Amino acid sequence: HWCGGTLRAATAQLDYIASMGFDCVWMAPVVKQPSASFCYNDTGCIDGYHGYWGEDLYSIDPHFGTHADLKAFSAGVRERGMCLMMDTVVHHMRPVASRADLAAMVPFNETGDYWTEGMGVNETFDEYAHHPMQALTAGCNPGECDDQQRVERGWFFDLPALRIGGSERVRAQLDRWIRYMVDEF
Repeated sequence: HWCGGTLRAATAQLDYIASMGFDCVWMAPVVKQPSASFCYNDTGCIDGYHGYWGEDLYSIDPHFGTHADLKAFSAGVRERGMCLMMDTVVHHMRPVASRADLAAMVPFNETGDYWTEGMGVNETFDEYAHHPMQALTAGCNPGECDDQQRVERGWFFDLPALRIGGSERVRAQLDRWIRYMVDEF
């Protein structure tokens, strides 16, 4: 669950960070995460506290702060001669169990934005979302898999894999978003 850490609090610590000799700040993704917890049968419920479940790439998650808070943080980093690296996720988005889950996602809210490797001929997206091709197979940890297609096109459990390299729309949307983040912050 969320355990603190806001952009305003980090901004207040920039002098301290700079005094330690750091020349760059690397921050977790701050894009909007789903507002609801996701509950799994045997592991309980979890939130997107880590920033890796992007729901709206153009909004800042309110747990971290606001658009203005991120601009102030970025400006504060630059004023101290440091660089800012913003962690981004371009493989997948938030958990998806059905087509309806895509409605809140910005900008990737169409089923065609995601890989559906192994989808049956008469199968719906909703049916596929309950058994997508997994990026990781049993006993195969990241870096140990030799099936590149599975790694690139497979879902991480219920996190849908974006059709990078397979969709002009996805490529264009990612380019637009990355340009926005660089120009805006």
